[in-house]
Amino acid sequence: ALGSSPRMAERAPAADSEAGESSDGDAPASESALPTRSYLLLIAICGCGDATYMVLAPFFPQRAEEVGLSQTANGLIFSVFMWGGLVVTPIATWLSRNTSSRLLLGTCVLLQAGLTACFALAPLLTKGWQWFAFCFTLRLLQGVIAAIYEVAVSSLIMCSVDVENVGTALGVQEAARGVGLMIGPAVGGILYAAGGFALPFLASAGALALLGGLVFLSLDDETIGDDDEREHVTFSDVLAQPAICVVTALLVALAMALSVLDPILGPFVQETFALSPGGIGLVFSAATLSYALLSPVIGWVGRRCGDFAVLTGGMLISAASFFLMGPCPWLPAGMLPTNVWLLVFAMLSVGIGSATLTCAVPCMLAICERSGFETEEVSDVISGLLSFSWSLGALVGPIYGSGLVQAFGFPEATSETGVLLLALTFAGTAVFQLYEPAPAVKRLAASFLGESPPCGEEDAPVIGGSNAAAAERLDDFA
Repeated sequence: ALGSSPRMAERAPAADSEAGESSDGDAPASESALPTRSYLLLIAICGCGDATYMVLAPFFPQRAEEVGLSQTANGLIFSVFMWGGLVVTPIATWLSRNTSSRLLLGTCVLLQAGLTACFALAPLLTKGWQWFAFCFTLRLLQGVIAAIYEVAVSSLIMCSVDVENVGTALGVQEAARGVGLMIGPAVGGILYAAGGFALPFLASAGALALLGGLVFLSLDDETIGDDDEREHVTFSDVLAQPAICVVTALLVALAMALSVLDPILGPFVQETFALSPGGIGLVFSAATLSYALLSPVIGWVGRRCGDFAVLTGGMLISAASFFLMGPCPWLPAGMLPTNVWLLVFAMLSVGIGSATLTCAVPCMLAICERSGFETEEVSDVISGLLSFSWSLGALVGPIYGSGLVQAFGFPEATSETGVLLLALTFAGTAVFQLYEPAPAVKRLAASFLGESPPCGEEDAPVIGGSNAAAAERLDDFA
């Protein structure tokens, strides 16, 4: 497939020329490599941004119910953050390519700080519809700003490391985000207990403002590798690979699994176990703790066990964890007790399963590489797909969870979520194997068709492939 790719053929002369120029000496270091301090600043922005997103989880639903908002209205406020990200992703990709990274990042982080501080004014509104309109608008704008700077950050990181290390680099980024998601609810609950509704938002706004100032003071466009001469591809070019669509769908499912509990877990824990806001925040933190601890390791595991295999394994773990949360009402009575420790274990399992999303980007990059695309060309698009998938899953999750809880209750809602994740895992794996079959699947298909695989194909990596090769395989099966 690589040999017949027109895009690869076009690049062959240029690649040979570059190889000849560098053959006389050692290869220079990558010009796009980020300085350590710049990389750490980007990681800190990701972590603080996600902490801000989750800081309201332990107390906001209860306060919103006090002013007359329903579970569904709460779900809309939580999920609208991702609506903004979903809509603005194509624009964010364009801005990442055509705007000064220093100016884009610094401005977005400072705007996010201002929007976060505005939440402190919500208690001044006493009517339910005023509260809903105000918070809905703020969360929507926060989602737009977050999507823009997250696409820029992920693209910069991808272009600054070797392809084989992308999973590890993004794993560190996801670990920082996991720490933010973990700290957010815990710190939010503690600050709420200490200083009331406004304090968590003002503290988050101050941290973001500090990071935004550091972007302008310590970064410059040369050190973060802006390059207007890079060739870029479009979303349609990348999504023309069916395997990319499958990985994107699984990313949406994992994002939904993490976000579905945002508006429903707090009220359930408070009603069932009578925990304080700080205790509720610690329950939320169980998932993000395991997510943060495992994210850097998962990239290494994916390189050795197969990125897609690890991704689907995470889907199965997440599905199983949802059956434990309620616990599942379909099991025999008394088989699983209703206690807080079982819930904490289930939350830890959700974090373990969701950490495997760090394998999705290396998987998509490998598929694109086999189709003739270089990392620098597709980094913005892959970052956009990552943001789009996360936004769509986190958008659907709170609405889906709130609606199911309102109709059936928490135990049955979480169990139905587990069933949905299982169905998506099996369907996605079946479609993926049609276009990017694993070596064992290829040997099985060849045996079934009475053919022998080409010499050496048994051990060839098959994470990616061209549409032409996939079509030929489908014709053989037909």
